[in-house]
Order: sequence, then structure tokens, then C-alpha cells
Amino acid sequence: AVVSTQSTGTELSRTVQSKSEPPSRRDAYAGVNRSKLLVYNGRSLNPAAHSKTKWKMRFVQDQVTHSDYPVMAVALTETWWDGRVTDAEVSIPGFSLYRSDREFRRGGGSALFVNNALTVSDTLAWGDDFNNVVAVYVSTSHTILASIYRTGEFQGLLDRLQMFIDEKSTANTVPDIHIMGDLNLPGLNWDSDERDLGVGRDSPAIATDNFVQLNFLTQMVEDPTRECNILDVVLTNRPEYFLYTEVETTNVLSDHHMVSGVLRHSLADSEHGRNMWDPSPWSFENLNIFNADLETMKNDLSDIDWDCLFEECTDLDKKKVLCVDTT
Repeated sequence: AVVSTQSTGTELSRTVQSKSEPPSRRDAYAGVNRSKLLVYNGRSLNPAAHSKTKWKMRFVQDQVTHSDYPVMAVALTETWWDGRVTDAEVSIPGFSLYRSDREFRRGGGSALFVNNALTVSDTLAWGDDFNNVVAVYVSTSHTILASIYRTGEFQGLLDRLQMFIDEKSTANTVPDIHIMGDLNLPGLNWDSDERDLGVGRDSPAIATDNFVQLNFLTQMVEDPTRECNILDVVLTNRPEYFLYTEVETTNVLSDHHMVSGVLRHSLADSEHGRNMWDPSPWSFENLNIFNADLETMKNDLSDIDWDCLFEECTDLDKKKVLCVDTT
């Protein structure tokens, strides 16, 4: 089921202060216009009066209300919601709710709360007995935000998300993509170019790796989010937009830690229909791979006598740089 609502409200009565960043990090980025994305695994966010977890949504609301920086979106996984849970029961003041519930089995579900300052022009929601995804397209900043939850084979989910991305892309541009959620892939080594796809190279890990490479995504979470594993992720094709991501080592909502990503800009502030960090035109971050003449680059590199350079080079680190394959 997919539902979208807008809500406003008064200050929450109970205050739970969010964890502040270390003073050194805060000082390093003083004066930078920041905003925040939040990623929480809720493991049942049942708001019913008789529920033992009814306090959890109030906790999430408080994290948003008392955040150090404006929150642009909140991705929730394992909501455990179904048609009996109304939007009014789980609203966050000032945010629109988009959700994909697991209808026929207990558990699962994903939700995405989007700040009302953002203009959402299109949505995607899909789910089966094991996986859920909800995504929105923010037209003013040409951005896709998504919340995803996986427990089974999910090539079908990735196919639908890829179609949504392709629909918003042109021959020369693709949207800024920020995909958040719980992939449950403990065997996937995000730090290595030679990806460890898990024991038996299971299908979900391979599908994820293919999707990540196809869309030039970078996984931003560096610290474990459950025990010693990185299960909760932030995948983006714009890593340069992130000042940092942070894992708050607390198990308040579930046995997963809470994740936040701090952006160097606000998705709500757009100029000429688009808000993006504008690096120096001579910087590496300003390069656009989609406009690159790869064939000419390959030909130029092929004309270099790499064996000769390698023999003349005595610096081991420089030799590593020279060891490239231009075939």
C-alpha cells in the first residue's frame, strides 16, 4: 500500500536530544550550509495504544525536531505497518509520508518522510513478501530519495528502482541519487574494489553490486550498524555532496544503530531550479564522466610506453600508479 500525507503540528512535548557531532568536526565545517538525512531501522513502529513499541515514533519525531541541522528526509525500515496503521498516527510535523507496507506477512516495510520544503513530483512504491522500496523524485533539485528494505532475492525491486531512475534521466544528465535503508548484506565488502559478494555469491549480493556499478554509486557508511556488520547503508552517486556520515552506536529503536548523513547543502534551497554544491571548475569533483570522450582517452593512454616509464621510475608508490591496463 502507498500513502502520501502532509502534516503540521506543534512542538513535541517530550524532548530527546540527538547526539551532537564531535566539537572538532563541528568546528571544521563551521559556516557551511548543511542539511541531514536520517536512516533508522525501527523493528516495529506500532503506534497503537496497547503496543509496547508505541513510543518509537515519538522518539523519531524528537530526533527530527531537535536535530542540529535541518532534516530533509527520514528513511525508516522494518516499520511493520499495514493498512490498520493510519498516517495520522505516525506523522512527523512538517513532513510528507510515503510508505510501502508488507501486506500479507508480519514485519518488513519501508517508509520515507520528506521535508515539505521539497517539491515531490513523482513517486515509486513497491513491495513483496520479503522486500520494500519507496522512492520520490524532487523536481526542484533533480534528486531521487529512496528508502529500501531487503530480506530476500530482490532483482525485481532493483529493476523497478532502475526504471524510476531511467525515467528521470536524459542522455546527458542523471538525477542526484540518495538511496537509504537496510540491505541485510553482511558479506558484501564495501571497502574493496574486489567486492566480497558473500558465501556462495548469493543472488542479492550480485544484484546489488551490479546496480551499484551501473549507477556509479558510492556506499557512504563506514562503521558497523549491527554488531560487526554494515547492514544499513547510504548509496549515492554524489559522494562529494556529503560532509560525512555518522553511526550513533545506540540500540534504542532496534538492534541496529542509527545512521545520519550530513550534506554540505540544503536540498530545499534551489537556484535556477537546481541546488547543488558548486566546486571549482578546475577541481576533480567537477568532472562529468557522462561527457567524457573515453575512446580518445584510451587512444592517448595507449600511445604511452608504460614499460619504459616503469623501468625509469624508482618510487614504489608511483610504480603502483603506472600499473594500469589500457587495453
